[in-house]
Amino acid sequence: MIQIPDRFPFFKLLFILMALYTAVWMGLEGNVGRVLLMGGGWTAVLLLHFIQNYVGGRLVRRWVFVLETAVAGLLFALSTIALTLIFMVLKTGIHAHGAEFSPQEINTLIEKLPIALLAGLLAGAGVGLIRIKN
Repeated sequence: MIQIPDRFPFFKLLFILMALYTAVWMGLEGNVGRVLLMGGGWTAVLLLHFIQNYVGGRLVRRWVFVLETAVAGLLFALSTIALTLIFMVLKTGIHAHGAEFSPQEINTLIEKLPIALLAGLLAGAGVGLIRIKN
């Protein structure tokens, strides 16, 4: 059996850093790398919040833990892409001086979704396997 962590000591710091980054990001011109960082950062905040408040502290079998971390990785990838697309729309709407991101950039992000999902699934499973070995 392995216990799912119920607290992440860096959670508050990550939240503060993402809030500051968001404030700075709003003033910058559109850049796919920066908006991906926004999507991934806020996904991490939301995922860690969910784990801390809803599943943290539970004891589970090792194979269940690996399965859960794999699913968490998959959800991380899906949410990162979804939030990135939402932030792209938000940024374009707020600045109102034309498109911040080209249709090609948006389409590329959507086309990469299957690869991102597979990478997230494998990375999550890898994290789970490393965690149960330590």
